[in-house]
Amino acid sequence: MNSRIWPRWPMIAALSGALVAASVSGGASVAQEAPTSDRYVVTLAQPSLGAAEAGLAPAAQAPVTSDAITQQQDAVLNTVDAEPVHRYDTALNGFSAELSTADVLELGTDPRVVSVTPVRTFVPQQDVDADPGTDTNDSPSFLGLDEPGGVWDQLGASTQPALTR
Repeated sequence: MNSRIWPRWPMIAALSGALVAASVSGGASVAQEAPTSDRYVVTLAQPSLGAAEAGLAPAAQAPVTSDAITQQQDAVLNTVDAEPVHRYDTALNGFSAELSTADVLELGTDPRVVSVTPVRTFVPQQDVDADPGTDTNDSPSFLGLDEPGGVWDQLGASTQPALTR
């Protein structure tokens, strides 16, 4: 299999894996991969705005601008006649799009493309020890935030964060 299509360490998979590991490590809930669609994240070889700002873009290269990135993405999208679902220009130069198998293989051989990674969604399963219908978010208790003398007490907050009231 072409290593450019599914590299061993894609950023998105790593972030997803970290979220899954965090939810599994607490023992309270287990994450499960949801059914996938035909959507992929396509990462281009040209630098993103963030990479250019950090000095990671070659000096001889044309200035990296949002318009230049959009033009690069459009040029790649036109080779497979796909419409972007999302565009990325800050952390990475790329887009997500619904792609056929033929499109994935075509982009995997394009020298402007670094990777073509399937979009995977993870959803939490209900805690097997919880009563049906109860909230499975045990993070505040797991972190000790809602215990007497915990962070919420120390900050004078109630036992519930403001965003969930």
